Amino acid sequence: MSLLRLIQLGARKLQSVLLLGVTICLLFYYTFENEIDMLNSYAENDYMPSINGAAISQGVEPDSNVQNELPKPKPEAVTIDLRDPKVLKEKNKYFPLLLSSPWRGSTRFQDSWNNFELVDLKNYKEKHAVLNEISLPLNFQQIPPDYAQVQTSVFEDGGHQEKKALREIKQLFLKSWEQDQMSNPDTTEGWPLSLIDSLDTLLIMGETQKFQKAVEILSTVDFSTPALPEDSIDIPDVTTRVLGGLISAYDLSKDPILLSKSKQLANFILRAFDTPNRIPILQYFWKTEYGNRFPYQYLSVGALTNMALELTRLSQITNTNKYFDAIQRIFQTMALSLDEFSIEHLFPTRVDGSGCRILTAHEVSSGHHLRNPKVMKSIDQNLEFVHCHQTGKFLISPRDWEKKEQLFKMDFQGQSVYANMVKIFHLLNGHDILMISKTYHPKEHEVELENSREKAVDDPKNNKPASEQSNKIQLHDSQQLFSIAMHKVRNLMLYRPLTPAGENLTLISSLQTNTRASPATNELQVEVTKLFDMNYESCSLAATLGLASSLFNDTEYLTFAKEIAHSYYNMVKLFDGIYQEELYLDPCEKQNCLFNKDDKIQDIADGRYAHASTSGIEESKVRMSGSQKEDEHDGILKILMFGLSQGLDDLSYNIDDINVESGEWKADPSRPLWVNKMGKKSLLSPNVIESMFYMYRITGESRWRQMGRDLLEMTIKILKATHSGAKGVWKVGESDEEDNWVLPSSWFSQTLKYYYLLFSDVEDFTLDEYIYTAGGHLMKRDLKKRNLKSGNVASKM
Repeated sequence: MSLLRLIQLGARKLQSVLLLGVTICLLFYYTFENEIDMLNSYAENDYMPSINGAAISQGVEPDSNVQNELPKPKPEAVTIDLRDPKVLKEKNKYFPLLLSSPWRGSTRFQDSWNNFELVDLKNYKEKHAVLNEISLPLNFQQIPPDYAQVQTSVFEDGGHQEKKALREIKQLFLKSWEQDQMSNPDTTEGWPLSLIDSLDTLLIMGETQKFQKAVEILSTVDFSTPALPEDSIDIPDVTTRVLGGLISAYDLSKDPILLSKSKQLANFILRAFDTPNRIPILQYFWKTEYGNRFPYQYLSVGALTNMALELTRLSQITNTNKYFDAIQRIFQTMALSLDEFSIEHLFPTRVDGSGCRILTAHEVSSGHHLRNPKVMKSIDQNLEFVHCHQTGKFLISPRDWEKKEQLFKMDFQGQSVYANMVKIFHLLNGHDILMISKTYHPKEHEVELENSREKAVDDPKNNKPASEQSNKIQLHDSQQLFSIAMHKVRNLMLYRPLTPAGENLTLISSLQTNTRASPATNELQVEVTKLFDMNYESCSLAATLGLASSLFNDTEYLTFAKEIAHSYYNMVKLFDGIYQEELYLDPCEKQNCLFNKDDKIQDIADGRYAHASTSGIEESKVRMSGSQKEDEHDGILKILMFGLSQGLDDLSYNIDDINVESGEWKADPSRPLWVNKMGKKSLLSPNVIESMFYMYRITGESRWRQMGRDLLEMTIKILKATHSGAKGVWKVGESDEEDNWVLPSSWFSQTLKYYYLLFSDVEDFTLDEYIYTAGGHLMKRDLKKRNLKSGNVASKM
């Protein structure tokens, strides 16, 4: 009987507890619903909490088609004036800003915060928090048995260190590093960028005392926020140089101070990702009073991906998913945007990072914004309310959309998209970041391909006939995306230039596209113009192709990589070791690519370069020297058209611009006649020597070391000739855009590091142990199954 009574007593207590719990839950639920209703009221009617005792609303009469759906404004409400900074600040709490670029200049909405509290800047609260973080693959440390080895095990010269070259490079490093430290003494008031950028190079060269002294300096630096005078932070640059430098130094030294500082900085960097679509604000004004905003409508996809390796590696080290989640969302958006631009699988130099499609007045009046949960009310740069349909993609930037033009380059940012995709595949030991996205968002990663034979044959790895392939094809795995993109680069961007050397060199040109729709034929015609320019940053693509040749098991990539690396090396030789920021050249249209001065003068006299005075330029642009069916999307056929008239229209000159007798340009006699346009000079560029290092480690061919020796000798010779002082003393540096003498930190983090590693023992810091970031920093791979030799931190000299 007592047992029964105990059960009854327990049941009554349980009932009381349950009743209390249900009551509390209902209380929280209705409180939460009340808050949601209040915010929805703000969103639909533009009300907001009273300012100076006055309720404020937009005061616009709703359209007659939806007046029954929208509550009417209160009679006592006054019209909103978003030009009032106080009003805008309050409204921005609920409606994000949609800006094309940062607010600068004399505007009273300047991206700065004069009345801030330091505690508010330190204790940041997210506005668009992530509810479900995407995690690293649980088994990312496990390497598949058939995973490729990147670095060759056979070297023609044995792969041993060359002590003489290493001593010379180390002396050059110490000379310029001490020179830089004296001219830019590090303080604890800001982030010592140059010092951090050189940390891992100090370790690689065995300068442990200098490294420890640098760590002591960094131990006093607060990386949770920048120095107060700094209004704007370049997020990709800080991530690549500072976070990359800290993580790389930690991977090599295991100093806990460096890991602590890395987490501090990374947590600050994540503030820039606090946007409605979680795409970061690259030029981040961290003290702005208008912090609720979309990413800017002009940004580079390459700059976004340049943060991938650093944040992913930090997630691996700390076992914290938030850093990887931030990067994965960038790649997810990138994978969904492949068909948004005029050349699919290539990204133009600038895209609309907001992903916003602004609803038309008709769509708003018909209540589309009320029925679609992906529509968010926002404030544009004209300080007007707009409705943004969040597409989840990168879109054409507003200016490109207006002009119907897009520019595609394989410069540092352009090739970084594909370089980082390949490298993060390697860092994750073969786990594909784009396929991880499919796991979390399976429906977004299937593309309907009804009767689309062209898309099917685009995949070179698919051995089935197109007719037998499924009508649903996954286009977003890294290997296929890379394959199609490189196919476009080879077919559309390569050219052979006319040079005094006469060699058949292979360079990468930029592309300008103009689009126009043809409703009668349901076609989108894309006119493609090669600019026949050259940028040494494109040479880094050779390193990426070399990696991909092993990881994706495609020897054609390696052939392509050798072709590019050797061609850009020869271009450096033509200028005796000087790197021009850009060159515009003549294409070789014959078997012999030797430049002829008389032919050039005759072409100028014939008006070949007088683009501005050519009356039939528009007609000649649309005449087709060839065409290519690109794709069929949503029933619209995209056709690429290649005009007979190629090159920049602003390269307009005639016979009066040259001295016929001497064969020189009158305005710029130092520019060779075979160069149509030339950018500023550089002496310390890392891109070509980076490719020499990769080609040597991947192929084992000794010629790449010899090319490296030639580049080093030319560089030192020029530095001594142009920066010599009294008693034979010479400095290291180059001129910037304002003609100031500078020493870029990439000289330490990339250029001299690649030189040093090129002549080091090939077992040191191998391409199978480490991934080299866009900033030249080393991210260590987590290896569980393979027993690879560890790179020696101390020099073997």
